[in-house]
Amino acid sequence: MEQRMEMKLTAWAHVTNPEVIKQYPEGTRVGGTPFHPGKWLRMLAKVAHSYAVAKEGIDGFTPLLRDLIRGRDDDYGLLIGILDRKPPQERETLHGVYLWIAHVSGVVEKRYLVAEVHLFANLGAPHYHIVVGEL
Repeated sequence: MEQRMEMKLTAWAHVTNPEVIKQYPEGTRVGGTPFHPGKWLRMLAKVAHSYAVAKEGIDGFTPLLRDLIRGRDDDYGLLIGILDRKPPQERETLHGVYLWIAHVSGVVEKRYLVAEVHLFANLGAPHYHIVVGEL
């Protein structure tokens, strides 16, 4: 049985919902500025992947983001999301990237390396959770 988490959508959160992305084609103006959701999510994937490589090493995990980063895949909803919760401890920096491990139980237990990317914290931007790779 699949568990679903309720999430309040905000202007920031829309970019991770594939159905909402379809409503805003690349270059749609948001607040007068052209917005490119695919490019934004690709940039988040690059930040998460490069941080994980810097911390864990090039062979520290099996990467899952390479096709997204290279523009060969646009199914962002599987690997990038937002949890509608505040982290246990707010950080006082403008930007932050942090790694944690997600354990997924099933027939075989799997462990995934997840990056929490928090850019523009002072503007109320969300904490993006990006599945970087399998451990």
